[in-house]
Parts: sequence; structure tokens; C-alpha cells
Amino acid sequence: MKPTLLTLAALALVPLGGLLIAAQTTEEKATTRTIPADTEIQTTESGLKYSILTEGSGSEHPGYGDLVRVHYSGWLTDGTLFDSSVDRGEPAEFPLGGVIEGWNEGLQLMSPGARYKFTIPSKLAYGEAGSPPVIPANADLIFEVELIAIVARPLPFVAWDEARETVTLDNGVKYQVLKAGEGPPASEAKFVYTDFARYKADGKVALASTMTGMLITPPTFPQIKFYSELTKHMPAGSHLLVSVPKALDLNVTEDDNPGPTTLWQFKVHEAITCQTPEFQMPAAEELTTTASGLKYKVLREGCGKKPTVQSRCSVHYSGWLEDGTLFDSSYSRGNPATFGVTQVIAGWTEGLQLMTEGSKYTFVIPGNLGYAERGSPPKIGPNATLVFTVELIQTN
Repeated sequence: MKPTLLTLAALALVPLGGLLIAAQTTEEKATTRTIPADTEIQTTESGLKYSILTEGSGSEHPGYGDLVRVHYSGWLTDGTLFDSSVDRGEPAEFPLGGVIEGWNEGLQLMSPGARYKFTIPSKLAYGEAGSPPVIPANADLIFEVELIAIVARPLPFVAWDEARETVTLDNGVKYQVLKAGEGPPASEAKFVYTDFARYKADGKVALASTMTGMLITPPTFPQIKFYSELTKHMPAGSHLLVSVPKALDLNVTEDDNPGPTTLWQFKVHEAITCQTPEFQMPAAEELTTTASGLKYKVLREGCGKKPTVQSRCSVHYSGWLEDGTLFDSSYSRGNPATFGVTQVIAGWTEGLQLMTEGSKYTFVIPGNLGYAERGSPPKIGPNATLVFTVELIQTN
């Protein structure tokens, strides 16, 4: 699983060459799942064939850059099952534009609740390269896909308007304020939780936070030369429309933007200074309780990947006893903690899998999901209920 912090690799985005296919064991392949029969077969101009197995809600359709959640099974044309999220019992989440072209096109035909059969020619899949050792060269592929939900959409296009007040920076970048912010400037933060998008000349999304993850780490990025200067003008809560000279935008192609500038949006949800938060016990009615007894409150919802039991996570957190006594804080150390999802107390193992990258939760963890009867002397007594504020920075 690739990191979704905005890194050099993530910024050099082109449509990724393939759907991420999880390696399967022999036991996982031992399934009776078979290729569904076609209904009426329809063929698009690109050569993608599809059959509608179950109609969706019809209310909305995903577009390029949207983050979607799906269940799927994939076969070679000889009936060999090579991957199935259904058999793993865990839906897949990914952005359109980040998978094989047959999926990028086909999912845009669907609406939530729909189940389609896709027959994808090799040129819209893995082509001559294949995906060894599972998928041979020039292989046509068959998928059964259920669109569960559209999880997040990129910021909608807003046209540059000369009537708005425009600020021009020394490097030639111009911005217009769509919404003023009142928090600390992003340049003073350690992490910035933000939506961003870059648009093609026709207004369609070329790159977005839904495709790469929503956390950016200031102050500089070689692939966004204008970013470090712009952060000085981006207080938390602000929403900027930004016009960038093409020479400062290394992600752009002539196909995307033939003109002299590119258009971006940055919407700053929070500038995270990594200061230890104050203790706050949510009211009972603000908490959601799981079947195990874990209680949680969503302080901020993210838009990145969701951890699994196989994941490693990077988080910032503070932990208190019920009386407000602070017993641990990664904030005070100045560095996030990194660990495997199953390497922590049971309340964390469960709670982290509820979160997505960029989210911030309060957990109220009963003793049986914490340190139980043994406690963690000298700070945590037997069967102590623990209260945590947790920010999920990255999972991989």
C-alpha cells in the first residue's frame, strides 16, 4: 500500500498503471466464486464491455478524482480467479484515475448500490507488460464490481474571476480568497490538513487530495515550488483559488493546460502545530459505542486510506485517565508514533480501523480493551478507563 502523504512520488501523478492486486495464498484462492453470467452486453467506444447485474440508486455517479469504496472479484478469461475483495472480507478504496483504465471508465457508469460485470480488453488493463506473476501479457480481464459508496469528491471547479480581489506574490503566483481563515498560518504548522486540487484547462480535475491523501507537510516540496511561499498566506480555515505560472508547476503537461498558468484550489481545514491538546471528556450523547464497548467521537473526518490489521500507522496522540491526568503524549515529544495496528492495546486496534488518514478521534477505552487488571504501573491502574485524542497521519 503506497503512502498518501503528499510526497515527491505522489505528486508525479499520472494514471497509475494498474489496480493494486493483493497477493493471495493458496487458501485464499480456494473458492467456489465463478464468473457471473452476462445480462445485456454493452460496449463503449474504448472497447470496454459491461453488463448491469444489479441497478444502483441512480442518484449520482463517481468522476475522475473521486475516492470510491467497492467490492470486486477478478478473473482471467479461462475462469482463473486472481483477486477478490469479497473473499478477503474487506472492501477496497481507491481514487478514480489511480487504477487501470477499464476501471476508471467503468466505475463512472455506475451509481452506489450497482453491481456490474466488466470485460476489460488488455489495452485498458495491464497491456503487454501484464502484472506478473498473476496476470500474463496482453490478458483480457473479467471483473464483477459492486460500487458501495462514493467516499469523497475533489473540490469542485471554481473559475478565476478578475472581479475578485487578487493578491500577487513575488514569485508570480496569484491567489483569490474564496473564504478567509482565522487560524494559525500553515507556514507555522507541522502538518496541514487540507483539500487541494489542480484543474485542466477544461475545468476537469488533474490532481486532487482525494487521489493522494489530504495531509501536506510544510514548508517545502520540490514538486510544488510555489507551496512554501503560499503557506504564509494560508491560515487555518482559508480557501484559496491559486493561479500558478507553469514554470513553477512541475506536474503539468501541455495536454492538461496549454496556457501559461495552472489553476489550483487549497482549502485548509486545520494547521496542526503538534501542541498537546487540552483534556476534554465528551458527553455521553456525543459518543458512539461499538459492540466491544469502545466509545469514540469523530472530531475531524479524514479522506485518506483506512488501516487494516496488516497496516502500520503513524499517529499523534495524547492519553489521559478519566480524571484528566495526562499519562502520555506524542505531541510533547514532537514526533508521531509509528506502530503496527495489532501491536497496541485492543481499543486502539479496533479504533484505528474506524479512522481514515487525516482524521482526528477521541477514544474512551474501557479497562478490558486497555491494560485490564494488570494496568501499566505506575501511571495506569488496574481496569482503568483511558481517554485518547488520536490523529491518524499516515497508514501503509
